[in-house]
Amino acid sequence: SAYDRLSREFDHQIQDPVPLIFYVTHSQFEQNNIIPYFIPEGIGAFASPVRNRMVLPVDLPDGELFELVMHELTHIFQYDAIFQGRFGKGITGTPPQWFMEGMASYMAKDEGTIEKMFLRDAVVNDAVPSIIGRGAGGYMAYRFGHAAFDYIEERWGKEGFRDFVYEFRNTIGGRTDRAIERSLRIDPEEFDLDFRRWLRKKYLPELV
Repeated sequence: SAYDRLSREFDHQIQDPVPLIFYVTHSQFEQNNIIPYFIPEGIGAFASPVRNRMVLPVDLPDGELFELVMHELTHIFQYDAIFQGRFGKGITGTPPQWFMEGMASYMAKDEGTIEKMFLRDAVVNDAVPSIIGRGAGGYMAYRFGHAAFDYIEERWGKEGFRDFVYEFRNTIGGRTDRAIERSLRIDPEEFDLDFRRWLRKKYLPELV
């Protein structure tokens, strides 16, 4: 189900089978030997761009497990569709974290009340970062990246989302500002300002 949904969203088919390595519990997942270091408790799963592998625990309720699969499988689609299966291109392209993780969160629809709380807090304190270029990092990259893709879909539709994603693929060095300008026909700075206005319009009424 996750693959069918994502293949429609990206308008892309992955030719090779996607290896799925799963563990019965999260504690077993933390001790996997696929990557050479211990995984912190806060990491729920990961996707490896080297062999396009998904690695995750399955001790979750069905709804959360589906969201987790959607999130990690989105990364596999990114590696295959955007970086065309070439690991080196993914590294040299240096995609911003908000682009990679925000898109995965957007596709998985894994935003709950706690995640929205962070966005409301940033809006009310006028702490929304610029999304152009590298944008937010760390945990906030997930939140603001997810919101940015929601904004793109609401204003330009699914076609606008795909145009932006594949224009990003065609830009040298992963220039999000150039991809925004070419695909959405809007000045990158204006996109940034409109995105902030959109967040205020969405979250300030809830606080009032």
